Amino acid sequence: MASGPGKTPQDVQDMRHYTPPNTPLKSTGEGEGAGGAGGQNGGEAAVSSAVDEGGGAETDGKDPDRDPEAPTTPQDQGNPAGDAKDEPDSAMAAEEAYDEPDRASMWSVHMIKDFRYYFQHPYARLFVAYLVVLCNFLMFAEDPVSHGITPANVIVVGNIYSFIVDKYPGGAWNVFKVFMWLLAIVVGMILGKFLVHKLFFGRLLRLKMFHRDGGSWFIMFLTTLMSLFIFSNIYNGIILAAGLTYDLQISDVMGLRNSSFMKAAALGTWMGDFVTAWMVLG
Repeated sequence: MASGPGKTPQDVQDMRHYTPPNTPLKSTGEGEGAGGAGGQNGGEAAVSSAVDEGGGAETDGKDPDRDPEAPTTPQDQGNPAGDAKDEPDSAMAAEEAYDEPDRASMWSVHMIKDFRYYFQHPYARLFVAYLVVLCNFLMFAEDPVSHGITPANVIVVGNIYSFIVDKYPGGAWNVFKVFMWLLAIVVGMILGKFLVHKLFFGRLLRLKMFHRDGGSWFIMFLTTLMSLFIFSNIYNGIILAAGLTYDLQISDVMGLRNSSFMKAAALGTWMGDFVTAWMVLG
């Protein structure tokens, strides 16, 4: 309640018939006693005179804290029962939205038992996963390259292996070579993340599978391999310009026998196959 000119809220509160805000108006002791309607009217008149004397706004029997734009009559408020019938039940709608995935799963259970049903059956999935594992074992056992003693030469992979692991010149050139392949890894990851993943796949092609950070590690892995291959050729040009021997150049010759390389490749393949089979089993 605002106070009138020359008066403070404390002065108004000290008045005999002052009623604090947010409380129902009550009559004075005279009105609350056995005086009946006359005493009540006298108390209300005293309160209204105190409000006018303090400079407050008249309420006309309305709550001063009430929103002035809120409806006050039943006609303005509308029919709650009718509105409830018109609007859908929120609880029922939420329950239906929650049951949508379950409906899809139940549809897959009660689907027609055709080729698609048996093709998607869990037993068929497990059979295919473990059949791939068996075929990889069989391929390793029957492939003559797996038992060969000839030097292993694999394009790109051989260059990367020789660049990181083999053919170090010695001395300060070792530091330079390590710096080169570390720089190649950093450049490949940066280009893969920002140029290929975000700019090309994300903004230009707008592929959903690469939205935000989806597939970023796979893209960075591939671009890092290509970056190492390119930097290995740059390193070859530098050591040729420096007059080093031809044997120190990076090539696809890995310095391993085919039997050793095939064992390492088979171990990686078997690990991937078993991870896939375990995922299907889960």
